[in-house]
Amino acid sequence: MSGAPRSRRDHDEESTQNTIELRRMSSFGPFREILSRGSAPLAHQSTLLGAAGVPSPVSRKSNVSLACTPCRRLKTKCDGQNPCSNCSLKKTEGACTYDTDNRRKGILKRMLHDSQQENAQLQGILEYLRSSSTQAAAALLGRIRRGLTAEELTRYIETVGSSSTSISPAQRSVSQSTSDLLTGQTSSWTRVTEDGHLVKHLVDLYFCWQHQCVPVLCKSQFINDMQSGNGDFCSSILVNAILAVGSLFYESHDQSESPQDVQLLGEDFMQEADRLIQEELMQGRSSLTTVQALVIMSTRDVAAGKEAIMWFHLGLAIVMAINLVLDMDDSANDSVLRQCERATYWGLFIADRLAAFVSGRLPQMRTANSPAKPQDRPADDDLWSPIISSIGEPQFSRPENSAEVVPFQYELLEIIDDMLSIFYLPGKNPKVEDINLLHTRLVQWRGRQPAGLDLGPFAVPNVFHLRLLYHATVLMLFRTYLHSSASDLSVQPAMICKDSASGILEAVTLYDQCYGIRYAPVLYLNHIYAAAFVHASELPKDQSLESFLQCMRYIKTMGVIFKRPAEMAFTTMFSILLEKQISLPSKARDELTGVVALDTFESLFVEKTLEASGHEPYSMPALEASGTNQLSADGGQQTSGHTGSLSLSGDQEGPVEDFLVGELTFGSGLLPDLLDDYHDNTLDENW
Repeated sequence: MSGAPRSRRDHDEESTQNTIELRRMSSFGPFREILSRGSAPLAHQSTLLGAAGVPSPVSRKSNVSLACTPCRRLKTKCDGQNPCSNCSLKKTEGACTYDTDNRRKGILKRMLHDSQQENAQLQGILEYLRSSSTQAAAALLGRIRRGLTAEELTRYIETVGSSSTSISPAQRSVSQSTSDLLTGQTSSWTRVTEDGHLVKHLVDLYFCWQHQCVPVLCKSQFINDMQSGNGDFCSSILVNAILAVGSLFYESHDQSESPQDVQLLGEDFMQEADRLIQEELMQGRSSLTTVQALVIMSTRDVAAGKEAIMWFHLGLAIVMAINLVLDMDDSANDSVLRQCERATYWGLFIADRLAAFVSGRLPQMRTANSPAKPQDRPADDDLWSPIISSIGEPQFSRPENSAEVVPFQYELLEIIDDMLSIFYLPGKNPKVEDINLLHTRLVQWRGRQPAGLDLGPFAVPNVFHLRLLYHATVLMLFRTYLHSSASDLSVQPAMICKDSASGILEAVTLYDQCYGIRYAPVLYLNHIYAAAFVHASELPKDQSLESFLQCMRYIKTMGVIFKRPAEMAFTTMFSILLEKQISLPSKARDELTGVVALDTFESLFVEKTLEASGHEPYSMPALEASGTNQLSADGGQQTSGHTGSLSLSGDQEGPVEDFLVGELTFGSGLLPDLLDDYHDNTLDENW
């Protein structure tokens, strides 16, 4: 019957049918909104229905691969926004953060790719070390020690490989322009670095602090050719040699860069210069710039304590110079090339004499049939300005005085040459007459110096160099008679040696006040060491102790750059003090530590008060020359009326004769073989 009530089963079946129908309809999209009578349909309804009135499917919101931290903790769906909608509704935007999961597939792929790339780079570096030459491998090893990444090392290897073509170094040198040099593309001059500003700075440091000691090249011609890319007076060998020496005076503004890193940079330049020289020797070529480079490289050898290699480089330069310069007609036209050749030859003469002077041996270079000296140097056309990193830009400029200094330097070295012949020529023993004659020549040489070469505040470095070399020559001249009371000598050896030792310390102190001992050439270390010996002979007098300690402090400071020479200076000095049973106060231990291990020399330092000597506290004596400018208390200048030789207060006779029995230099220099019983204990066998 139609009016009979439906059963529960029929009701459930109807509900099921309605539910299925609703689900079928919902699959086509959301339900249409119920509108009131007379309302217009929604604008979006046309987009939900097709042409036949059938609802069209709507694209779902894409899933995100990473949910924020709160949604992950609550296990709710996150939309991946920052902040997401859930955090915005809960007003917890600050907590909406996304943690990267390194286990995800994309990240793992990237990590795998990076690892494979780094492994390939490391394999390439290893293969380069296996197959390259010793010099090239050492250059790469230096960069590894400086902390370069595998990618940076790979770029360096690619640069080296691309530049190793059949083009000769001289041809590569002339292919660079001024703009390339200033923008950092310096591969034609050196492949160690591409930083053009660094190259320029190192060249400036070389000409500021080292060139005036050994003027082996014409500065203006070199600078012009380096900037223009011309190869007449500039080459890759010469540039790398100059950069190797200039790096000795380089101070990086990068706090993370240590002095060892700077030294490794200089070694890279040195190794590159050695490699280029080997190429020239293999091809049987020689040039003026190669001679200049060899002389400059010998300076770097001295700084590294490599005396044997220094003599090798100097000897090779002498052989090349003989072939290039000596055979030329001296009456030829006085061209720029000829002037540079003369300057190179006589710069080599200076380097050879200074090396022989420091080492205590005969020079290698003979001056017979040598070309005329370059007397016609430009008269003060170049201005010199100190380049000191701590004060930034140069604060002043003054003339180099090359026209005045160079002739006097040649004359002093000729006196040194004769003195070396008297002391070291086989079968020839020095006589009192020889000593008196050489001393007379030194006095006359000192008296002819013009007022422009007086040692004063902020004098140019070549004036300091000339004064220090003069005092060191006096010490070398009279070292044979320090233990003797020869009445035929024109002066008292002990007194004049004390005066010259004080003159060395005085000049070095003034140099340190003006520019800093950090910028002193390595030759100064030899002069300071010679002065320390003389002051040590007067211990335990208070004044001599302070002078001795000041000399050793300067050597310690210079040891930051010239490590090996400073170590030898300290070791030799302490060994002789132990041999002569001369002790130092314990307070001196802290000042002298840091150069060599003092465990072996602990017995030198004792806890006791030095004997009273009656000396006043140490003060720098007046400068030797009459009318010398000195630093006053207010920083100005004052004129000293002191004339003649220096004479310190106290006894003129002392233990000098009994003390100075070894080597006055840590090579085989100023005081050899004074007593046979000490010669066996000296350390010069290692040098």
